[in-house]
Amino acid sequence: MKRTLLLLVVACGCLRLGAVDVDKTEEGSPFGSVSDADVANLMAFAKTKGVDLSKGLELASKNDDGALSRVFLFSLKFRTLDDNARTYGQIIWSNLLNMAEGRGTDWYSGLVARQPRKVQQRIRDFLHYATFKEDPLHERNLTDAERAEWQKLFPKGYSFGANDPIFSGQAEQLPAPMPPPGSQPSAQAAPHR
Repeated sequence: MKRTLLLLVVACGCLRLGAVDVDKTEEGSPFGSVSDADVANLMAFAKTKGVDLSKGLELASKNDDGALSRVFLFSLKFRTLDDNARTYGQIIWSNLLNMAEGRGTDWYSGLVARQPRKVQQRIRDFLHYATFKEDPLHERNLTDAERAEWQKLFPKGYSFGANDPIFSGQAEQLPAPMPPPGSQPSAQAAPHR
Protein backbone atom coordinates (compact mmCIF):
# COMPACT_ATOMS: atom_id res chain seq x y z
CA MET A 1 0.00 0.00 0.00
CA LYS A 2 1.39 3.37 -1.01
CA ARG A 3 1.26 5.89 1.81
CA THR A 4 2.13 9.57 1.71
CA LEU A 5 2.84 12.33 4.17
CA LEU A 6 2.06 15.90 3.27
CA LEU A 7 4.99 18.16 3.96
CA LEU A 8 4.95 21.90 4.42
CA VAL A 9 8.38 23.29 3.66
CA VAL A 10 9.42 26.91 3.80
CA ALA A 11 12.79 27.55 2.24
CA CYS A 12 14.14 30.85 0.94
CA GLY A 13 10.79 32.46 1.72
CA CYS A 14 8.92 30.15 -0.66
CA LEU A 15 6.16 27.81 0.43
CA ARG A 16 6.14 24.33 -0.99
CA LEU A 17 3.48 21.81 -0.13
CA GLY A 18 4.25 18.37 -1.41
CA ALA A 19 3.28 14.78 -0.99
CA VAL A 20 6.05 12.27 -0.34
CA ASP A 21 6.04 8.52 0.14
CA VAL A 22 6.50 7.24 3.67
CA ASP A 23 6.79 3.74 5.00
CA LYS A 24 4.38 2.14 7.42
CA THR A 25 6.46 2.99 10.49
CA GLU A 26 6.07 6.75 10.04
CA GLU A 27 3.01 8.91 10.64
CA GLY A 28 0.90 8.24 7.61
CA SER A 29 -2.01 9.55 5.69
CA PRO A 30 -5.25 9.03 7.60
CA PHE A 31 -7.15 10.93 4.91
CA GLY A 32 -5.78 8.75 2.12
CA SER A 33 -3.12 9.36 -0.46
CA VAL A 34 -2.56 13.05 -1.19
CA SER A 35 -0.72 14.09 -4.35
CA ASP A 36 0.78 17.39 -5.42
CA ALA A 37 -2.22 17.74 -7.77
CA ASP A 38 -4.58 17.32 -4.78
CA VAL A 39 -2.76 20.11 -2.96
CA ALA A 40 -2.93 22.35 -6.05
CA ASN A 41 -6.66 21.63 -6.36
CA LEU A 42 -7.23 22.55 -2.70
CA MET A 43 -5.31 25.81 -3.10
CA ALA A 44 -7.36 26.65 -6.23
CA PHE A 45 -10.59 25.81 -4.35
CA ALA A 46 -9.53 28.10 -1.50
CA LYS A 47 -8.95 30.96 -3.94
CA THR A 48 -12.51 30.52 -5.27
CA LYS A 49 -13.61 31.11 -1.66
CA GLY A 50 -11.48 34.27 -1.41
CA VAL A 51 -8.79 32.64 0.75
CA ASP A 52 -5.07 32.38 0.02
CA LEU A 53 -4.60 29.15 1.95
CA SER A 54 -1.05 28.74 0.70
CA LYS A 55 -0.04 32.11 2.16
CA GLY A 56 -1.88 31.32 5.40
CA LEU A 57 0.02 28.07 5.79
CA GLU A 58 3.30 29.80 5.01
CA LEU A 59 2.69 32.43 7.69
CA ALA A 60 1.46 29.79 10.16
CA SER A 61 4.70 27.87 9.67
CA LYS A 62 6.49 31.06 10.78
CA ASN A 63 4.57 31.02 14.10
CA ASP A 64 1.85 33.47 13.03
CA ASP A 65 -1.06 32.39 15.26
CA GLY A 66 -3.49 34.68 13.44
CA ALA A 67 -2.65 33.02 10.13
CA LEU A 68 -3.16 29.56 11.63
CA SER A 69 -6.49 30.73 13.03
CA ARG A 70 -7.50 31.78 9.50
CA VAL A 71 -6.40 28.37 8.20
CA PHE A 72 -8.60 26.80 10.89
CA LEU A 73 -11.53 29.08 9.93
CA PHE A 74 -11.28 27.83 6.35
CA SER A 75 -12.37 24.39 7.62
CA LEU A 76 -15.96 25.66 7.67
CA LYS A 77 -15.96 25.89 3.84
CA PHE A 78 -16.31 22.10 3.55
CA ARG A 79 -19.68 20.34 3.49
CA THR A 80 -18.56 16.79 2.68
CA LEU A 81 -15.42 14.72 3.11
CA ASP A 82 -14.52 15.18 -0.57
CA ASP A 83 -11.02 15.29 -2.07
CA ASN A 84 -10.46 18.91 -1.04
CA ALA A 85 -11.59 18.23 2.54
CA ARG A 86 -9.39 15.13 2.73
CA THR A 87 -6.39 17.10 1.49
CA TYR A 88 -7.15 19.86 4.00
CA GLY A 89 -7.51 17.23 6.74
CA GLN A 90 -4.10 15.80 5.88
CA ILE A 91 -2.60 19.29 6.05
CA ILE A 92 -4.20 19.96 9.45
CA TRP A 93 -3.03 16.55 10.72
CA SER A 94 0.54 17.21 9.54
CA ASN A 95 0.28 20.71 10.97
CA LEU A 96 -0.58 19.31 14.41
CA LEU A 97 2.30 16.84 14.29
CA ASN A 98 4.83 19.46 13.19
CA MET A 99 3.71 22.52 15.12
CA ALA A 100 2.84 20.80 18.38
CA GLU A 101 6.27 19.17 18.31
CA GLY A 102 7.93 22.55 17.87
CA ARG A 103 5.71 24.75 20.04
CA GLY A 104 4.03 22.23 22.31
CA THR A 105 0.66 20.58 22.58
CA ASP A 106 -0.49 23.14 25.18
CA TRP A 107 0.04 25.96 22.68
CA TYR A 108 -1.75 24.08 19.88
CA SER A 109 -4.64 23.07 22.14
CA GLY A 110 -4.92 26.63 23.41
CA LEU A 111 -5.06 28.05 19.90
CA VAL A 112 -7.82 25.60 18.94
CA ALA A 113 -9.71 26.50 22.14
CA ARG A 114 -9.61 30.22 21.24
CA GLN A 115 -11.44 29.63 17.94
CA PRO A 116 -15.19 30.16 17.49
CA ARG A 117 -17.18 27.12 18.66
CA LYS A 118 -17.93 25.81 15.13
CA VAL A 119 -14.25 26.08 14.17
CA GLN A 120 -13.18 24.29 17.37
CA GLN A 121 -15.58 21.46 16.56
CA ARG A 122 -14.48 21.14 12.95
CA ILE A 123 -10.73 21.21 13.69
CA ARG A 124 -11.12 18.75 16.55
CA ASP A 125 -13.20 16.51 14.28
CA PHE A 126 -10.51 16.53 11.59
CA LEU A 127 -7.84 15.70 14.18
CA HIS A 128 -9.94 13.08 15.99
CA TYR A 129 -10.78 11.37 12.71
CA ALA A 130 -7.11 11.32 11.70
CA THR A 131 -5.96 10.01 15.07
CA PHE A 132 -8.34 7.07 15.12
CA LYS A 133 -7.90 6.23 11.43
CA GLU A 134 -4.17 5.96 12.11
CA ASP A 135 -4.50 4.05 15.39
CA PRO A 136 -7.95 2.89 16.59
CA LEU A 137 -6.45 2.04 20.00
CA HIS A 138 -4.67 5.38 20.32
CA GLU A 139 -5.98 6.37 23.75
CA ARG A 140 -5.52 2.91 25.22
CA ASN A 141 -1.80 3.17 24.48
CA LEU A 142 -1.26 6.58 26.12
CA THR A 143 0.52 7.17 29.38
CA ASP A 144 -1.34 9.24 31.99
CA ALA A 145 0.73 12.32 31.04
CA GLU A 146 0.01 11.82 27.33
CA ARG A 147 -3.69 11.31 28.09
CA ALA A 148 -3.74 14.61 30.02
CA GLU A 149 -2.22 16.37 26.98
CA TRP A 150 -4.75 14.65 24.69
CA GLN A 151 -7.63 15.85 26.86
CA LYS A 152 -6.49 19.45 26.51
CA LEU A 153 -7.02 19.15 22.76
CA PHE A 154 -10.23 17.13 23.20
CA PRO A 155 -11.73 18.45 26.45
CA LYS A 156 -14.64 17.00 28.39
CA GLY A 157 -17.81 17.79 26.51
CA TYR A 158 -16.25 17.37 23.08
CA SER A 159 -18.28 14.93 20.99
CA PHE A 160 -16.84 13.74 17.68
CA GLY A 161 -19.06 14.64 14.74
CA ALA A 162 -21.62 16.62 16.78
CA ASN A 163 -23.64 18.83 14.42
CA ASP A 164 -20.91 18.45 11.81
CA PRO A 165 -22.13 17.47 8.33
CA ILE A 166 -18.73 16.08 7.39
CA PHE A 167 -18.17 13.80 10.36
CA SER A 168 -21.59 13.04 11.85
CA GLY A 169 -21.82 9.83 9.81
CA GLN A 170 -18.31 8.81 10.85
CA ALA A 171 -18.95 9.00 14.61
CA GLU A 172 -20.27 5.45 14.91
CA GLN A 173 -17.32 4.00 12.98
CA LEU A 174 -14.60 5.13 15.40
CA PRO A 175 -14.08 4.05 19.01
CA ALA A 176 -15.26 6.28 21.83
CA PRO A 177 -12.44 7.95 23.78
CA MET A 178 -11.56 6.60 27.19
CA PRO A 179 -12.57 8.56 30.31
CA PRO A 180 -9.89 10.51 32.19
CA PRO A 181 -7.78 8.41 34.59
CA GLY A 182 -9.52 7.87 37.91
CA SER A 183 -12.95 8.98 36.69
CA GLN A 184 -16.04 6.83 36.60
CA PRO A 185 -18.24 7.34 33.55
CA SER A 186 -21.76 8.32 34.46
CA ALA A 187 -24.61 6.27 33.06
CA GLN A 188 -26.34 9.58 32.27
CA ALA A 189 -23.35 11.22 30.59
CA ALA A 190 -23.44 11.71 26.85
CA PRO A 191 -20.84 9.66 25.00
CA HIS A 192 -17.57 11.52 24.50
CA ARG A 193 -16.46 10.71 20.98
